[in-house]
This record gives sequence, C-alpha cells and structure tokens, in this order.
Amino acid sequence: MLSFDDGPAPISTPYILDQLHGIKNCAGNPVRAAFFLIGKDKSGSRPFDIWSCEKKIHLPFGSRFRDDMCPDPGVVGNSEIVRAIENAGHYVFVHGEHHADLSRLSTAGVESEVLGCYQDLLEAGARPLKFFRPPYLSNPAIASNSILVKENWRIISGTPSGDGSPFATEGSLTESCKKSIERAVAYPVVLIFHDFRGRPGRRLNFRKIVTALIDSNYELEDFDPEKVSKPVGETPSH
Repeated sequence: MLSFDDGPAPISTPYILDQLHGIKNCAGNPVRAAFFLIGKDKSGSRPFDIWSCEKKIHLPFGSRFRDDMCPDPGVVGNSEIVRAIENAGHYVFVHGEHHADLSRLSTAGVESEVLGCYQDLLEAGARPLKFFRPPYLSNPAIASNSILVKENWRIISGTPSGDGSPFATEGSLTESCKKSIERAVAYPVVLIFHDFRGRPGRRLNFRKIVTALIDSNYELEDFDPEKVSKPVGETPSH
C-alpha cells in the first residue's frame, strides 16, 4: 500500500497526484493511496530535523536540500489541494497540526495536534476519517480517558521508503522497498513516501518505483485503513 506524509504543498502534491494517475492496483483499477497531512506548518521537534529552522543539519547537503523542499506545507491555505487529493480518489488523514513528536507531549498535547489538524481538514472541505500517523512514527502515551480513545481514533504506522535522504534515487528506493517488504512479518506492507520535494531536479518518479515493484511480482493494493490500523493506546507495528 502507498502512503505519503508531510503535505499538502502547492508544487509537490499535484506532481505526486499526476504520478499516481494511471497506476493500477492488483485488481486492475486506479490505485487508492493515503496522504497524511500537516495542519498549519511543520516546525520540526528533533535536534537535526530537516525542517527545523532552529538547528541546521551538518553540511554538505543540509541547507541545500532544505532549500529544495516545498516551503510552508499545510492544510491551511491549501484547501484546494486537499480537495484535489480526495477528488483523485485518495484518502486524506491526520499527520498533526505542526508535525510535533507526539511521544514528547502530554495527552492534552497529543489531542491538540490530532484534533487541530482534523478540524483544519474539515474546514478545508475534506471528509477525513478518524485515523492518524504520528510524525517520526513515535508512540504517543495517551490516557484511557482521552477524547481520542472515546471517539475511537486509530493509529496507522508504516515502513519508511528511504526517500527522506537527499541522495535517494528511484533505483535505491526500489531496492529499499523490496528489502522492507521481504523483512515484514505482517502484510500488507504500508510504504511511506514523503510529499516535500519541490524542485524538478529533486523529484522522484514514484510511478517508476511502483512499476518496478510490480514487475518484481509484488502486488499493489488499495490503501485500506481498517487493515493497517490499531486503536489509540495500542503500540503500532512499523
């Protein structure tokens, strides 16, 4: 299954939607992917997070790669892109209001990140279901009396594709995804790509990667949140 984190962005998201257009699932129908979106901005919350403005990453690629990314991703201000994702047949889910590390927050803080982004999606005209992916695949501690528990929110994890590296290529990602699928102990495998490469020279041909995986006899399924999610409070499997 295919998923994309960290959008929406005016340049990169339409490019990814175009890449997905024409890709068929194992039943021969247009594939349905999932986009885990940020609400207002991506501030970063770890020492060398590539999005953080407070600490620069070690050169040689840190600042240069950051300049190639799409600035100011978020649902707020990009409502038409959010609707375009749904209109193309894909899911939109919560990734967080500010891409905070939820494992460092209190239950109230986690609720604010999740519900704030969810409200942004509703105001953008989307029809989100109550699923979210914690940034960094962290495992948030959520009290049993949390509104997230009461409203039956569910967590979706996944397997990083490796596209966060500035040196990633279609070939290296294809091999990385193959290894991840072979190492998996449970199926289907949810591959995590990212929606943040702005400049054409930094973009990845996702269609080429998916086609190579299909040619290697892997089956591409539609994203199904019920199959790959766990209730809030349980430890999600990566």
